[in-house]
Amino acid sequence: MTSTPDPAQSRITKSRNGWSAATRSPASPFPCLTRWSVLTRWVTIPILGVLILGTSGCGDDASQEAEANTPPTQERTVAVAAVEMTPRNLSRTIQVSGSIEPIRQIRLASRMSGVAVGVLHEEGDRVEEGQVLARLDVAEQSAELDRARATLEEAERTYQRSQELRELELLSESEYESARAAMRTAESEVRLWETRTEFGTVKAPSGGVITSKFVEAGDAVSDGEVLFHLADISTLVVQVGVSDVDATQLSAGDPVKARVDALPDREWDAQIRRVFPSADPDSRLVTVEIAFTDPDRAALRPGFLSRLRLHVDQRQGVMAVPNEALMASTPEEPFVFVINDEDRLERRTVVSGVSRQDWTEILEGLEEGEQVVGSNPAVLSEGTRVQVADVLQHHSDGG
Repeated sequence: MTSTPDPAQSRITKSRNGWSAATRSPASPFPCLTRWSVLTRWVTIPILGVLILGTSGCGDDASQEAEANTPPTQERTVAVAAVEMTPRNLSRTIQVSGSIEPIRQIRLASRMSGVAVGVLHEEGDRVEEGQVLARLDVAEQSAELDRARATLEEAERTYQRSQELRELELLSESEYESARAAMRTAESEVRLWETRTEFGTVKAPSGGVITSKFVEAGDAVSDGEVLFHLADISTLVVQVGVSDVDATQLSAGDPVKARVDALPDREWDAQIRRVFPSADPDSRLVTVEIAFTDPDRAALRPGFLSRLRLHVDQRQGVMAVPNEALMASTPEEPFVFVINDEDRLERRTVVSGVSRQDWTEILEGLEEGEQVVGSNPAVLSEGTRVQVADVLQHHSDGG
């Protein structure tokens, strides 16, 4: 008897041939559709891989094309503050002050006692050498002068007779010598009273300006009493004290700049006239005399307060940069950034000197006319393109 195969058993057998998808499913009314689903699963996987690879290749081509069509990025330009290399003055300066005085001031005193009968000038008058300033009563002195002159005339006649008698050998030698001595004594008396009479006329010993007057007509004055102050204001000076250390750096002829409180709108030219040879034993200060040489110094007056700037340790005509220009370097290897003809930064090694008032002397490495980055160089690097936005100035540049 022939048995009919069990459908379930048939599904199990097919499962062993690789159709495992149908083993746990209920009987499908479309057996062929079930097989097709299994086959398409294995075919679909390779096709998807090919599609993914193709899509990836297209993406790379598109990205490269986009990069090729993108315009290049414009180079950034940095704004900097620059300083131009030009000779500068890095001399150390000290500030001193003092009153303006005439080069020569005379305390003109009376040389006799008497009463002033005439005062011919006032304060501010300019007088010449030998000009009469005042007169004193000399009536007594004039009378004595007349007496002395009469005595001299008598003594001259006596001496003349003595000479004649001596030649005739009628007069002894001693009598002759006495006559001659009497005449000389009379001559000296005349000169004495002439001098005392001249003391009654007060004259200017030199040209200058009367700065003070202490006598009026009718005043009784005594011998040695000051009548006038007479100043030679052709040269005005200021005497100041500086330390012995600074004094060794100063010499006659050094230029000085001065300001005057009474005329504050300008500076005045002056120069050191002399440095005193010794220091004050108590203060250890050396007196330095400065003379005004400005062409307009006629506007200055004795007594004005002036403030002077003296240059110590002369360093004129040197190359210098702001201290900040060296901030990117080290003390052992100083360098600066020079702006070249292409507006790019070039690192330049330099040899530095002294530092004065936020500026440093450059001994080697820079030439006149070159431009150097003057501030904030630490954020820059060699080759950077820059644009000069500001130019730094030193107080000696005059700009």
